[in-house]
Amino acid sequence: MGVGIYIGFILLVFFTLLFIIGLLLLFKYKSKKKKMKVILLIGTIVVGLIPGLFLISYIISLFCDTFETKPNQMDLVGVYHVVETTNLDMDPKTYKQYKLELKKDSTFVLSPTPNIGVCDSGRYELDYNPKGNELIINCPNLTSDFSAEIERNFGSFRIEFIITDPHVGQSIFFKKDK
Repeated sequence: MGVGIYIGFILLVFFTLLFIIGLLLLFKYKSKKKKMKVILLIGTIVVGLIPGLFLISYIISLFCDTFETKPNQMDLVGVYHVVETTNLDMDPKTYKQYKLELKKDSTFVLSPTPNIGVCDSGRYELDYNPKGNELIINCPNLTSDFSAEIERNFGSFRIEFIITDPHVGQSIFFKKDK
């Protein structure tokens, strides 16, 4: 996907330059033949503007694909730390001490984190059947599962633990370490 963006950008620059050169030729053309000016104008539009619009839509579709691509289990594997909280009284200086590790064998380890009432280890799985991207947390000592939302950004994602009712807006966000 990254190479496609670069190629699209280069083509966009190329066609934009062609469009500008065509316009310059149109305005600099000193001939009294109006027919030639019309041909230059139409050529400039066809060569520059129309392909440019297609390239712009292509680049936009690449950026949209970044948001639509759902991470698979291997994308999720790694160590995460708290990067943000909303409507909670947590000191940002303590964020790095709270860790979530998702392992290849579908198990997880979560350091004791305020407001998250989940076990410190268990199993996880992806469940894309609900509306959003959901990470299902299975604790051996709990009768019901806990879920977390996978929030996607440009080429990365965060795991959001919603603490109370989603309308209240209390959340803890974990982001994968690089």
